[in-house]
Amino acid sequence: MVARCAAVMLGALLASGLAIPLALAQGQPPPGGKPGPDNTQPPPPSEPAPYNPAPPPGQQPRPGQYPPGQYPPGQYPPGQYPPGQYPPGYPPPPIVQGPPPPARYVDAGRVIWGQTALPRGGRGVVSMFAFTAYTFDFAINDNVELGLGTILPVGIYGFMPRVKLMLHPSPVVHLGVAATGGVFGTFIGDDKAHILGIGAAGPILTLGTERVFFNAAFYAGGAFGISNLDASGWAMAANIGFSWRVSRSIRLHAEGWTPLHKDLDSNNGKYWGVLYGIRIAGTHMTHDINFVIPIYPGVTEDFLKYLPIGLPMYTMSIMFN
Repeated sequence: MVARCAAVMLGALLASGLAIPLALAQGQPPPGGKPGPDNTQPPPPSEPAPYNPAPPPGQQPRPGQYPPGQYPPGQYPPGQYPPGQYPPGYPPPPIVQGPPPPARYVDAGRVIWGQTALPRGGRGVVSMFAFTAYTFDFAINDNVELGLGTILPVGIYGFMPRVKLMLHPSPVVHLGVAATGGVFGTFIGDDKAHILGIGAAGPILTLGTERVFFNAAFYAGGAFGISNLDASGWAMAANIGFSWRVSRSIRLHAEGWTPLHKDLDSNNGKYWGVLYGIRIAGTHMTHDINFVIPIYPGVTEDFLKYLPIGLPMYTMSIMFN
C-alpha cells in the first residue's frame, strides 16, 4: 500500500515537470502561470531614427533645398556635383526675381544739334533747343523718319518739315540722307511781310552703336526771297560729332559745325562753332546741358575771357511711342 502511494506521487511529479518545458516550448503558459512571449512570431520592425547628420566640414546645404541640418540620403561630398547641379530627385529651389529696372531713354538720333543715321526704334521725340527752337520727330521704322522744325513765334515765325532716310549695312555702319525745307517770315515792323524760303539736304554717316558712335554730315542749301525780299544765296556746312553713353543715364557728347562758301576763299574751314556737354536721361525724358564756343580768329580769345567754359545752352527732349 505504501509502495503504491509512493509510485503515484512520483508519477505526478514527473508529469508536471515535463509539462512546464513543453508548454514553454509551444509558447503556452505553464500550468498555473502567466502567458510568456510568443517566440514563434518574428519581432516587429523597429522605427528608423530620423536622418539628421551634422553637415560635413566646409559643406552647407543650399538655402531652401533641405530643412536646417538635414541632407539627402548618401550625403554627397564636396565636389561631387558641379556648381549649379543637384542630386537626382532634388531640384534646386525656384529663383525669385524682381521686376527689371526701367529702361532709360538716351536719344541717339542726334548728337547735339546734328542728326545721326542711328534708328530711333519707332519712337517719337519732341525737343526744345535753348527755349526758342522746337523739333517734332517720329520714326516710322528704322529706315524712315519724319519731322517738323519751328521757332518760338516772337516777331518771327518759321516752319521747316523734314525727312530722313536711313540704311544700316552692318551693326556699326549707318548711312542716311536728310532733307528739309520751309519758310521764315516776320509779322512785326512795317506793313509789308518779309518771307524767306530755305531748303537744305545732305548725306549722313554714323559709325558705331547707340552706346558710342562717331557722326559726320554734309549739307548744302540755299535761301531765296518769297515776299518783299530780293535776296538769294546758297551755302554748305560740314558737321562732325562724337557721343559716348558712359552709363544707363549719362551720355557725353561734342560736335562742331563749319560753314563753307565761295566768298570765304581760303578761310573755308577756319570758322567753327563747337558744342560740348552732357545728356542726363530718365525713362521718357533727356536733359542736355551744353556749352557753345565760337572758333574764330581774333574772337575766341575775347569770348573765353568772359565765358571760359562757353555759352550755356539747355536742351530737353521727351520721348513717346
